[in-house]
Amino acid sequence: MTILDHGLMFAVAMLAGVVNAVAGGGSLLTFPALLAIGIDPISASITNTVGLLPGYVGSAYGYRSEVGRQRDRVRVLVGPAIVGALLGAWLLVISPAGLFDAVVPFLILGSAALLAVQPRVAARLVRRRSATAVVVGVPMVLVAITFLGGIYGAYFGGALGVILLAALGSTLTDDLMQVNVLKVVLSLVINATAVCVFVFITDIAWSIVAVMGVGSFVGGQMGTGLAQRLNSEQLRPAVVVFATVMGIVLLVKN
Repeated sequence: MTILDHGLMFAVAMLAGVVNAVAGGGSLLTFPALLAIGIDPISASITNTVGLLPGYVGSAYGYRSEVGRQRDRVRVLVGPAIVGALLGAWLLVISPAGLFDAVVPFLILGSAALLAVQPRVAARLVRRRSATAVVVGVPMVLVAITFLGGIYGAYFGGALGVILLAALGSTLTDDLMQVNVLKVVLSLVINATAVCVFVFITDIAWSIVAVMGVGSFVGGQMGTGLAQRLNSEQLRPAVVVFATVMGIVLLVKN
């Protein structure tokens, strides 16, 4: 990897941190960028997960005062999230390169589609707002979806936050802030679990991980301050278009 490659990934990871804070879907920027600098798809997926973990840590830290209100739910959902993530990471590691190469374009296109409908998901959550701030009970369907989200998040992870937000918003009656806090915590758990598996895999571009980690953390901090001033409805379409184009390009190449 050249210095230019490292500089590019630092910049893209920083932008991804901002995008995740403002609109979500930052991994749809970094994953294609990793492919563009010559990293094979499986290694790119692993490197992407490890490199963006600091961004999730920063987001969860930003919500630290709200996490306590979700403690009971986290205790119920953290187990399925971890087990699912372990299974997803294992599936990625054992997947034949040809199989993963074949499904990557569809994963990217599907993630882009999910990101495109995210505003409708958020609008639905607002309509479901309740005077009850926290509901301790966790529906079994949410436990199952969290498990499946763990598999998907560790295997690929694009638009994981959108999937979790939709699942949480459809089964809980909390307001949007509380749902988002739980989404951030579960995203962190899933990605941290996957990283604990991936660190034992030698096929990781560690120098790229280092610059991505710094970039995503800086971007996440910047995004926290910019989220109130940037227009996510303008930023989101740009990410969707970029990911869609990359997905089509990969589909044609395959």
